[in-house]
Amino acid sequence: MEQIKFSDSLVGKQIVSKDTKSRIKENLLQKSHIKQKLKELKASKEEFDELLGYFVSYDEDFEACKDCKSLKDCKKEIKGMKMDLVRDEDGDIVRVYDLCDLKKEERRINQNYLIRDFPDAHLNVELEDLDGREGRIDLEYELLHLDINNDNKKGIFVFGKPNTGKSFPFIAFLNGLVRKDVKCAFVNVREFTELLKRGFNDLTQNVNDTIDIVKDVTVLVLDDLGDEKISEWVRDDVLTTILDYRFKNGLVTFITSSYDLKELEILYTVSKTSKAVASMKAEKFIEKIKNCCPIIIEVK
Repeated sequence: MEQIKFSDSLVGKQIVSKDTKSRIKENLLQKSHIKQKLKELKASKEEFDELLGYFVSYDEDFEACKDCKSLKDCKKEIKGMKMDLVRDEDGDIVRVYDLCDLKKEERRINQNYLIRDFPDAHLNVELEDLDGREGRIDLEYELLHLDINNDNKKGIFVFGKPNTGKSFPFIAFLNGLVRKDVKCAFVNVREFTELLKRGFNDLTQNVNDTIDIVKDVTVLVLDDLGDEKISEWVRDDVLTTILDYRFKNGLVTFITSSYDLKELEILYTVSKTSKAVASMKAEKFIEKIKNCCPIIIEVK
């Protein structure tokens, strides 16, 4: 079927020839979505003729959206925006613009991510899509069978060398939860602690409020623990405080790290005063991890 494109103003002013306009009308009236829209608007033949350009634009917008499965495939100049024809308060047919269903869903999902330290491209990843490589298959199994409301052993600590895919299953798991309106946070520990440090010099940011978000969120992933700039403040006032609160309140916590628990204990043995005190606090911190994450899995 021939596709004819032109501006609304040209059709509205009838600058195109009568034959061309007749072919355009015939073309449109063969399409079920145009018939449905005319019926919905109770549009007269005169209105259809006068506002033909509107209906052409509506048709082009409809066709652009018809086979779209994700926002990354959106063909429009303003991604996620769709056009519709409605009657206004005066009864005139007018064009209106709104977010498409995919964009609305993305916005809803983002609202349920209180913190999201991973790219938009990963928002559509699901657990069922992942391949179970050695070690990670155990993690995927645990997540697939985990009930955040009823399972007593909720938290998982995952460790392994960099670039072994430790984080991806958690992203997929959280994506499923936010679609069910569960509030989640995927927090890169290094970026998070740097944000907190900058907050002390930014009067518009309340550091305690930022920490409270991570403490209170329903499901939390602390990603790449041990890769941040470690200090007594990070260990005791930030991370230990968060983990202690979450354990006492039965909140689900997942942790990924390039280091096992013994290596983390060494890393977090930092102090400006007493090495003995530092060792004790590091040991206490590791116990908090174990309390929150009774399931420990190595990904290779």
